[in-house]
Amino acid sequence: MIARQFSLNPIEKALPVPGNSVDLSAHDEAKLSYDPATDILCIALGPPVPADHAHKVNGVIHRYRDGKLIGLTILSLSEHIAKPK
Repeated sequence: MIARQFSLNPIEKALPVPGNSVDLSAHDEAKLSYDPATDILCIALGPPVPADHAHKVNGVIHRYRDGKLIGLTILSLSEHIAKPK
């Protein structure tokens, strides 16, 4: 595995939660999946459940169930990542 250093500041600014961050440690079953063919990163915050509401802000889709954030889908991830200098 090759570690890559990057910043997700634009994504963090788009998150609709206090402090503009998501504490993944609060979710025992948080899962990340990335599809390089579509350049999409999915973050599931718990077991898979259908969302009852979703909205898109700055290329990040926020998915909710009963008012609780259950996942994020980051479209065109490479556009959100600051390249290392």
